[in-house]
Amino acid sequence: MNLRRTLTGALAAPLLLLPACGGGDPSGADRPIASAPPTSPSPTKPPKQESPEHFIRRWAAEDTRIQKTGDTSRFREMSKGCRGCLKLANLVDRIYSAGGFITTEGWRITRISASDSGSYDLFVNAAATTFAEKEGGQVHHLPSGPAHFQLRLKRNGSTWNVTYLVQIAA
Repeated sequence: MNLRRTLTGALAAPLLLLPACGGGDPSGADRPIASAPPTSPSPTKPPKQESPEHFIRRWAAEDTRIQKTGDTSRFREMSKGCRGCLKLANLVDRIYSAGGFITTEGWRITRISASDSGSYDLFVNAAATTFAEKEGGQVHHLPSGPAHFQLRLKRNGSTWNVTYLVQIAA
């Protein structure tokens, strides 16, 4: 089932099987930005002048929040121009509008690295996920595990937007 494969990727390690958004070759040498403490929560409101790393952490926290609540409005604002991100938001909307649910603790970011090409590598441990596509539908369980994503950001005033996202490895 195509929806099952999309859900597997989109929910266990969000956007696993969704198409990349944007274009260009996101190659380049990596230089580490920082590692996150495993239990540090990500704030949901941007500071006055937001760093790319802070934005990526907020965006990842928002990704988890949309899956838990079904409210995709803030995620959509943070992902303007990213077709794959918006495809995930549409999928979450469909699940919740059909009476389904998603249960996950989301991502624990282990590392964010900036490349010379302006993209960022995001390394995470994705929590196990349980979901049903509709009310009374079959309940699916997806295992936890590591994942590596590459994303691009575009400045948006004092904050950023994700404009490109692709999964490198799971």
